[in-house]
Amino acid sequence: MKKIVQILVFAALACACTPQAFTMLVEQKKLSSVGIDLSGKSVSVVYLETGDARGDAFAASFADGLAQGIEAEFYEGERSINVFSTPRDRSGNYAAKDSLVRFIMETESDVVFLVDNPAGDVSRTFLYDSMNPQDKVIRLEGEIKEVNAEKNDDMFKSSAQHAGLQLSKLFQLEWEKQPIHIVYYDSGRWLEAADYAYDFQWKEAMKIWLELVKTKNVEKAACAQYDLAVGCYMLGRYQLAKEWLELSEKTCPLGISKDLMEKIEALL
Repeated sequence: MKKIVQILVFAALACACTPQAFTMLVEQKKLSSVGIDLSGKSVSVVYLETGDARGDAFAASFADGLAQGIEAEFYEGERSINVFSTPRDRSGNYAAKDSLVRFIMETESDVVFLVDNPAGDVSRTFLYDSMNPQDKVIRLEGEIKEVNAEKNDDMFKSSAQHAGLQLSKLFQLEWEKQPIHIVYYDSGRWLEAADYAYDFQWKEAMKIWLELVKTKNVEKAACAQYDLAVGCYMLGRYQLAKEWLELSEKTCPLGISKDLMEKIEALL
């Protein structure tokens, strides 16, 4: 196998004969500080209008800054987020999930940010992600004393927009290098799949592992199942990765699954 240079023999494999493994350091994203990943999701921003000129001007500029910040992080700066306004119903509870779900349906988005008029020196934004398993409204607040101190209308709007941009930074993803192990045997198709994995051609590698998993040798089947879990994890299919990993442990415990399971469960 010409391209793989870091090779380790895993003596700890519970059913070991001669399976080997190599380790790859790959960059994986960590969830934002808010615990929400906006990658690949459609997003809309809605701001409430109360009839108060200054409050409405803040909400509009803040919403625009928030949208621009998210676009810069997740859409390569392209204008992809729709910004809507709607009259504020004094009897409405905009922190309630039902209110946010209604906006999700009206905007046909996966995620909606609802920007309310500020409460004194505090900005108020509500977030609902329809794809978040926790199924809850997240309340985001920020101090805007310096924004309110602006007397010039243009400066006020610019400062409000900047405040929205700052809020968007809460959703920036962090990246870290993590070790990923690929198990293989020193024979044709196993080496071919390992080469594909080393080149980050996960779909090609998985086609081979799906063949290898059919073997009657339980040790080799478990190794192929483990590798399929790695492939699914690298492609962002975390639930399927967990299912393959659980099947691998059930087939024949390999002794190296714990680290991968922790990575997967952290993203579910």
